[in-house]
Amino acid sequence: MATGLTIVELRIVPASYNATRYAPWQVARRYATRLRDELGWSLIASDLPRVLSSVRAEAVLVFPTVRRRDEGNFRTPLEKALGDALTAAHYLADDTPDQYRFGGLTFAGEKGPTSTILTLHWECTAV
Repeated sequence: MATGLTIVELRIVPASYNATRYAPWQVARRYATRLRDELGWSLIASDLPRVLSSVRAEAVLVFPTVRRRDEGNFRTPLEKALGDALTAAHYLADDTPDQYRFGGLTFAGEKGPTSTILTLHWECTAV
């Protein structure tokens, strides 16, 4: 069984749950679709093998300002979008816990350009 590590960087961050929870469903869907699509294209452009048996992901979010943020407001949309992108692009058969786990999400301690940096720890039976 082959294992590896792939870093994927997006130039966007997920919309905070606070920004979408009272928005019309069309607005929330637009944010979710954009994030999933950006993730899908970034995965395709990466060196990630096409058929994986499992993925464990971690993320660091970078913002142009440093302030206190609630991890859960960003974690849930990102965790869902990444699982959906991995299955839609056929990297994983399903995003169930035996194949997909989303670990920690942290915020960069320094200012920087808006970005999401994903670290994907993966396993595959054939490379």
